[in-house]
Amino acid sequence: MRKIISGLLILGCVLNANEAKTSKERIDAMRSMEKSMATIQKGFLYNDIRIVEEGVKALKERSIHLEPPLRGDEILLNKKETYKYKFTKKQAYRMNIYADDLQRDFYNGEKKQAMYAYTKILKQCMSCHARIRKW
Repeated sequence: MRKIISGLLILGCVLNANEAKTSKERIDAMRSMEKSMATIQKGFLYNDIRIVEEGVKALKERSIHLEPPLRGDEILLNKKETYKYKFTKKQAYRMNIYADDLQRDFYNGEKKQAMYAYTKILKQCMSCHARIRKW
């Protein structure tokens, strides 16, 4: 009986430690993407393609690693089958598509279209925060 209780306690501690680690990583990812969006916006204000490209590159590198916050039971189960995981991956994919559009439009001199793509990226961010983080 003690072995079972000890095993459950250890499992609980491991899951909580894993959650704390992934929570810090998630916060770092959000901060990094926020800085990328600010860099893109700065590129618009200075009309500098290099700054926009830098922001787009950083955003794309970070967004492909997005994962939603998980509860303990989702860690034990197949997390790739959960709604939150699929939705987050879909949002990250869309962000990358819009980031490519933004960069292409800005490079071609279509600033209004590039700003529209920027707005679409921001909408993906807000959509994910509204559904996954319950804002």
